[in-house]
Amino acid sequence: GLSETGLDGLLATGVLRESGDVLAFEHGSVQQTALRLAIRLPDVAEIHASLAAQWLGLAQRTGMSTDFPTGLHLMRGNNAHAASGHLVRATRALIEEGRNSLAAWSAGLAIEAADQSGGAMARQEARRLHAEALIELRQYNAAEQLIREALAIEPIDRLTQARLTLGLSRVAMGKG
Repeated sequence: GLSETGLDGLLATGVLRESGDVLAFEHGSVQQTALRLAIRLPDVAEIHASLAAQWLGLAQRTGMSTDFPTGLHLMRGNNAHAASGHLVRATRALIEEGRNSLAAWSAGLAIEAADQSGGAMARQEARRLHAEALIELRQYNAAEQLIREALAIEPIDRLTQARLTLGLSRVAMGKG
């Protein structure tokens, strides 16, 4: 069977939706891709790459944001470079929506992606966003650690340094 964590992940990424006691695929194209891939028995990275392509296609056809599931599947498909921008955009949107737990998950993936493929600015921004979500969740020590990591990444521009310093101020205020 499927673990509770796995099920939560599928629901959070929008692959599945729950209606009462019934679970269903959210989009037919995702369901068809999953079925085709399950029949062929490809490797896991290939499945994730194909699902990422389906999410991108859905975004292009409908105009809806699929940055989180696209970025998640790109990461799991071993394409950190392509995942990074999607995960940063998803994290920003999730913070704006007040979905801070999911934003923290997305930002953690963004850090992983940026560390594998990104430059200093991408690595700093992913950490800043993760810290922002953690501040909202009142996890001040973890947020402070991420901000200090970001400040240590060179080179750093003035705007990024100012945003990170503001984050440290928010941590200090939160700690009291």
